[in-house]
Amino acid sequence: MKAFLTFKICLLMALICTNVSAKVELIPLDSSRIPSNDLIHPELGKLTSELAWQLQMGENPIDLSLLNPEESAVWKNQTDSHLDNGIDEIQVSADTELVFLGVIGSQSGTLRFTVLDGSTGNILTVALDKNLHTLLLRKNMLRKLGYVIPAMKFQNKLKVAFNSAEEKKHFLERTIPENTFGSPNRWLVAEEELTIDLQDALVMLPAYGDHYNLAFGVPPKTQTSRTLRSLIVPYSLLDLKESVNVLSWKGARVEENAVELSHFTLADMNASVDDAKWSLNRIHKLTRDDFVDIVEKSYFPKEVKLLLVEKLISRRNNLLDVFDVESEKMNFNSKVSLGENLVDGRLQTENFEGYASRFAYGDPDSPFRELKYSFLSKIQSDLIDNLIGEVNSKLSLFDLNDARLDYYKEEFQNGLDHFVNTGEFLEQQVGTWVAPIVGGSIILSRDVIVGNYQGSDNLVQTADTFGYGINLGAHVGIEGLPVGYTAFARGTVHYVKTYSHLKPVQSLKASLKEPYRNMIVTLVKKDIQSALTELSTIDQIQDVEERNEKAKKIVDNLNKHLGVGESLVITDRLTPSFLVKGGYSWANTKLSMTVDAKSLMVKRVHIFRKDADTIQVYIDNGKLGSMGVSLALDAYIPVTKIQFKRSKGKYKVELFDVNINSDLSRNPELFQGATALSALLKDGTKELLKTYKSPYKLENNFHDTSSKFSFLNWRMKKLKKRGNISVLTPKNHEATFFKYTHQKMMGINNWAFARDIANYYLNQLTEYLTLKNETWKNPAQTFYGVSKTKGVRFESRFAKDKSGKDKYPGAFLSMDNKREGWKIKEKKLKKVIKEVNGEYGRVIFSDSDIDDATGLKLYSIIVNLNIYKQGVWNILNYSDDQIKGLGRVYRRRNYNRRHCSLSRLSGAPIAKKIHCGQFQPFMDQREKCAKKLRKDKDSAIACIVDLAIMYNRHLKFSDFVSIIGKEHIYLYGTISGFRQDSDILATPIRGNTMGVISSKYWNGPVEELREKIGMQANEFNGSWLRENM
Repeated sequence: MKAFLTFKICLLMALICTNVSAKVELIPLDSSRIPSNDLIHPELGKLTSELAWQLQMGENPIDLSLLNPEESAVWKNQTDSHLDNGIDEIQVSADTELVFLGVIGSQSGTLRFTVLDGSTGNILTVALDKNLHTLLLRKNMLRKLGYVIPAMKFQNKLKVAFNSAEEKKHFLERTIPENTFGSPNRWLVAEEELTIDLQDALVMLPAYGDHYNLAFGVPPKTQTSRTLRSLIVPYSLLDLKESVNVLSWKGARVEENAVELSHFTLADMNASVDDAKWSLNRIHKLTRDDFVDIVEKSYFPKEVKLLLVEKLISRRNNLLDVFDVESEKMNFNSKVSLGENLVDGRLQTENFEGYASRFAYGDPDSPFRELKYSFLSKIQSDLIDNLIGEVNSKLSLFDLNDARLDYYKEEFQNGLDHFVNTGEFLEQQVGTWVAPIVGGSIILSRDVIVGNYQGSDNLVQTADTFGYGINLGAHVGIEGLPVGYTAFARGTVHYVKTYSHLKPVQSLKASLKEPYRNMIVTLVKKDIQSALTELSTIDQIQDVEERNEKAKKIVDNLNKHLGVGESLVITDRLTPSFLVKGGYSWANTKLSMTVDAKSLMVKRVHIFRKDADTIQVYIDNGKLGSMGVSLALDAYIPVTKIQFKRSKGKYKVELFDVNINSDLSRNPELFQGATALSALLKDGTKELLKTYKSPYKLENNFHDTSSKFSFLNWRMKKLKKRGNISVLTPKNHEATFFKYTHQKMMGINNWAFARDIANYYLNQLTEYLTLKNETWKNPAQTFYGVSKTKGVRFESRFAKDKSGKDKYPGAFLSMDNKREGWKIKEKKLKKVIKEVNGEYGRVIFSDSDIDDATGLKLYSIIVNLNIYKQGVWNILNYSDDQIKGLGRVYRRRNYNRRHCSLSRLSGAPIAKKIHCGQFQPFMDQREKCAKKLRKDKDSAIACIVDLAIMYNRHLKFSDFVSIIGKEHIYLYGTISGFRQDSDILATPIRGNTMGVISSKYWNGPVEELREKIGMQANEFNGSWLRENM
């Protein structure tokens, strides 16, 4: 009977703790959440939640965080934080033979089973878990805080006996892996015919007086008592999975005026800020020795202990900060080291003898893990480009130099005839010569691309491109100009057909081993088409099982040619263009000016493997016309260049989602989808696709302007884009939107500058080798480049028949501040983060974020300010009187008689005027915007964006927020990139936020629509046609 009752207790405990997994809890930083129902007032006794609320909100409010909960079977108000391991003493040793009885239900990832100890007659519970030592951590921490935790003994070795060989085999091959998600070899150290020796286990002896074990979690329901609600804090503090390297140095972050805490249980912890502070008030009393004691008695390896103590103290400090609990910060060492296994705060080994857990995962595969392969990929690309360039030089039917030579021969003959007839030299006149342009080109390339390419959203990708081009036109040379001057005009029509295969890069080393056959992308297209054709015909197979097996086999084969994240892009481009170029040269220096106009028509098919079961098909059609002017100065190498361009156009995108799940019971239309894709690849028809499924249809009429400037390795680029967007759903629901963006980027492109210098020396040696350069590529996406980009994005629905503000319902503005680069070290990152926090006057990113990030490659530090509807119009509505009042504040704060006198401010830069409280520029800009909005001009939104930029640039951020209204903003930031010396590859680090999301479209109505229909950003925005940053 005793054994049976004990087994029932074990089973009850297991059921209580069933189905727990990772979860995030938000604790409001205000008093909006109802108080706990078990608080003890020194005079009033136990308080109901309602009474506690009244006391908290009354005229003389009490601090509920100072009240203890009622003592219970699971918590006692003890002050002694000494850990007594005697509680956990269970008479069992490595030599004790324990007879296997059965598995009991448990939370995901934990195996618990009962055994019989024949020497004592006790029925014990044994637990195996990759996170077993986290359970011990929780046990020790909770006991320090006064919680009553039943006996839990760590057993480094134990012997289990089975009744049969089949039972033992099932336990090893099925029970362990299915419950722990780990290999049995993690725990198995020896085995005989009917016994096994296990390591790294937990042994428990349930007793009649035991309540549920809070180290395993709480009941999966909404908690109402402080005793249980406050557990969210220690649960989050100790939110260690398996790898200690992966455990963040940061314990919490602020999200929408609440604290975000991660924990492991499915329960709704429902904690109030007072519950959290009560728990933290107890935690902050723990000393470093207490943390060492907690970790020491959790039986980690030595190096792991050292690192874990430092991380827990860091997380403790962070929790106290975000909840604003007064406490001295405890010092910790984020660069703790010990021997070869622990270096600069990171474990260097994955396996520790005697442990089933992997306390480190090792270096994940990164595209930039070995820098030499980055250079080798560029060398490979340059060699291919130059070989193809040499071939293409032979494909031109006419040589321009021949026409020029004929012109000079004729001029010479005319001069000679004139001299013979008159005895005088003929003065050279300005003249022209014309040469036809008839040429072809082969396109064959392999590049490793960083950033957007051909409308793909991949961060890093290998791009194989194959195709051909035809160029027709005429070149007009202008001769007889004064010494040093040159000029010509050219008109051409250029047609290009390309096939591109885009593949996300997991390893640059692996990308260099890609078969060169795959560069002939038409062969890849043929392979994909063959697989789809074969898939479309197997519906003729009558046997269902054979048909399903055949379908799965074909889809698996398709994965080899078009894996998840890969794209096949087929593009037709027709580009009529005309340009006039003139220049002046002196002493190896050349100044040139170019004026050009062109029209671009694009048709393309983009087949994208969205996931294992979905292929997206984009049918794109676009056209644009553009005019531009550029100035350039060269002295041996390009010194400076200025470009201005305006473009106007229209593009259409049709999006089809094709389900290729090979399970015919879940996807009965598999064959129709495969047939439609096959027909599209075979002869470009989309008729069957439209029969298979109606598409989303997007249309965008746009106007873009750009200005660019370069000086040696320095780059500046400004881009303004406006679009009227129409979207038609498959059910023929139509919506129209307006979108305007304003971006300005400045950066250092060392890679392009180095290649300019290299080209100068290569040209001295040979005419057959030139390095391709992308002058205006974002410097951050080049070797050792950096850039800063500030952008503004306005989005709204568009009511064409309305006027003024009513034309833009649901107005939304996003202002982003982005710092990017090829590589950043931890010391430099710390400096940048300090600047970012200073700019916004708050801690967006903490020192713990830097400890987590370590060094980064291809990094991006972004802070976004989202401004919702009323806040957008508040920028315009901020009156002249209010502007003047704010100006007086700045004048009192910054006035200096020498620098702020009226005579000094006359003609001074705007920044100086604002600093001195002269706010007239704001009023002038505001009036201009109001006038444009009243007249319903398209440029009104651009004007308001410029006003927002002025406010943001010249005012303190807090003053800018006061203009918008704090209730209308949401500020957030992320740090992303490929981490160096980390077990984490590229998971973004999210900083603290400010404000709340006050719209159902948290990131704007256009972005909400794009995400809802699942369209790639670069397809939606027409990046395959329009100029991009």
